[in-house]
Amino acid sequence: MHHDDGTDGTDKDLDNNSLRSIRELGAATFIKRIYDDDSTDDSTDIRRVIRDLDSECTGLERKSSVQLKQLLKRKAIQIGKQRSRISIPETYDAAINLISISSNILVVSGAGISVNRGIPDFRSPDGIYDQIKRRNYPEIDEPEQIFDLATFVAHPRLFYSVAKNIMPTHFSPGPAHKFVKALQDSDTLLRNYTQNIGMSPLERKAGVDLLLECHGTFAFLECLRCGEMYNTDDFSHVILGGGVPVCTKKCIKEYRRRRKKRKSDSTDNNTVAPLDVSDDAVITFFDTKNEDIPYLKPTITFFGEDVHSDYEQRVLDDSQATDLILVLGTSMSVAPISEFISHIPHKVPIVVINKTPIKGLEPDVSGA
Repeated sequence: MHHDDGTDGTDKDLDNNSLRSIRELGAATFIKRIYDDDSTDDSTDIRRVIRDLDSECTGLERKSSVQLKQLLKRKAIQIGKQRSRISIPETYDAAINLISISSNILVVSGAGISVNRGIPDFRSPDGIYDQIKRRNYPEIDEPEQIFDLATFVAHPRLFYSVAKNIMPTHFSPGPAHKFVKALQDSDTLLRNYTQNIGMSPLERKAGVDLLLECHGTFAFLECLRCGEMYNTDDFSHVILGGGVPVCTKKCIKEYRRRRKKRKSDSTDNNTVAPLDVSDDAVITFFDTKNEDIPYLKPTITFFGEDVHSDYEQRVLDDSQATDLILVLGTSMSVAPISEFISHIPHKVPIVVINKTPIKGLEPDVSGA
């Protein structure tokens, strides 16, 4: 490792430098610089950095390179989250002043900004999770399992029975969505990270183009069997009617080919009966073969799936350009947004406008 500040590389100096670097750069940029440093001897120096961050960490010699990198990431994120409040008056005037003097604002928006438009949020009393809990679905133990990939594959009808409540497209943008659009119009919005997953997030309906949908979008459906993509609009009547959309292209062609002129489709006088191509028939056919069933899954990120392909690079770039974070209507408790603040340099002010406090975060200015 280089010590450009002229230190002799003692444990104490390294400790101070590593901690200071995370606070100045954010966790993601700190980690990238560690890996990009040509002088880094991979596992040996990663072990040293981990010890710099946590002198009580033991057993590092027994860990593989992958394990060491995972541990370094966890340590850096943990430190990145440990922010001290910037000395700013905690008033609405202070928040307004920060917005007025900032030119690269990152907005993190969640379901809370759309509640007053008729779309339920997830974690509030009478929100989506509360409603799921009251219904006592036997297929799940916890409400969050509705958005688990394994649960979807096993019980897609259960998922769609809940999801149809956030699907309708008749909702219109409210003040918060229009506020984000106003930031964009004034060239002060760097990006809007939204956790909303509707058919068309209200941020997008409001005209926000600098938008990254962290959890994907409900606007498209993907076949679990063949990967064919569809517009959700084409199946909204199925979903809103309580059904489960099924692939109508490659998989239905395969079904027709494999069922062609089967004896079981013949009548008593040896004439071939019309092939049953109903969704139920297609599902039953592949199910009895113990093959993947061609259910259509929305392109949202379920628990157990990778995040948006652009997310990590966007955060890496945006964290070094931003001069203000606005958190609007989200608990920030779900990955990847749960780690978002750790990647932001500690000098950047954070304003939170939320119904409830965010666990583990003391913002510089907050309000409801």
